[in-house]
Amino acid sequence: MNLYKFSYDDLRDMPLDIMLTKSNLYEYDHLMNEKMKSIPHNGRGIYVLYSLTGKILYVGKSENIKSRLRRHLKGNEKITRDYIPFVSSIRVLYMAEDIRRDSLFSVERWFITQLNPVFNAS
Repeated sequence: MNLYKFSYDDLRDMPLDIMLTKSNLYEYDHLMNEKMKSIPHNGRGIYVLYSLTGKILYVGKSENIKSRLRRHLKGNEKITRDYIPFVSSIRVLYMAEDIRRDSLFSVERWFITQLNPVFNAS
């Protein structure tokens, strides 16, 4: 798996459509548990959940993408129950070390304003 990590320069200079193209795509299906094994244990960044029609359902951030996605996809959390049945693919934008932990919130907010996901609270 080719893992691209986005830096501050990428976020500042790269067009959004190029960022999404460079991100890692995981199709959500009955093999998702196997696919989750390929996500790095220390992967941190932004994830985007898509419907079958390509509509962006949710944008989130995490210091540990693998762990966070596992919790999301179980559908046990109140905020995920409404959209998890509609998820067909997941894009993960891994962040480089130059993006500090406290900056992930700002990066997430930027992606939310740019992508306008259906289930993120305004």
